Amino acid sequence: MSDIKIICQNKRARHEYFIEDSLECGLMLRGP
Repeated sequence: MSDIKIICQNKRARHEYFIEDSLECGLMLRGP
């Protein structure tokens, strides 16, 4: 359940960061 909370925080961070950062995060999530 803790992982779900972290994902919510990441979603807010994506809005603050640029689209380029979001693309990098997406690739990292797919890798593992």
